This record gives sequence, C-alpha cells and structure tokens, in this order.
Amino acid sequence: SGVFNQIPLADFKMYPNPANQNLHIITSEIPSNIVIQNMQGETLLQTKSETTSSQLDISSLAQGLYLVEINTEKSKFFQKLFINR
Repeated sequence: SGVFNQIPLADFKMYPNPANQNLHIITSEIPSNIVIQNMQGETLLQTKSETTSSQLDISSLAQGLYLVEINTEKSKFFQKLFINR
C-alpha cells in the first residue's frame, strides 16, 4: 500500500460579499496574484499582494457579478463576488 502526502490547500476569506467600495481578502498563504474578472472572462482588476491580508478598492467596478481568482504558490481559487451599489 502506498503512502500519500496530502498538501493542505490554502484557505481564504473574502468579505463583504456583496461588496460596495472595498473588498477584503485574507489568505493562509501569500497570494502571488489577485484577479477580478467579469463573467465574460475579461480581467478588470489585477494586483499582487505581499501579505496574507489584502484590501482592494472596487469602487470603479459597476454593480454586477464578478469572479475573483486568487493564485498562491500552490493553489488557485475562484470565488464569485457580487457588487451591490
């Protein structure tokens, strides 16, 4: 029988959701990249983070549904975000 090493996935919190002006993202690993895309897959906001806690100014984005992509060294996460004005 084989032994499998499980690599724990980084978990993250994103709040508030729905959001209005600012979006807070807290991750267990430092993300290399945070991307916000519209539902057509167009990148509207992209930032690099050097800490496990990020605050994004989303005031320039229109009301609607978006996809937040968080890339870490080991993982990639997607979370839907609704912006409500």
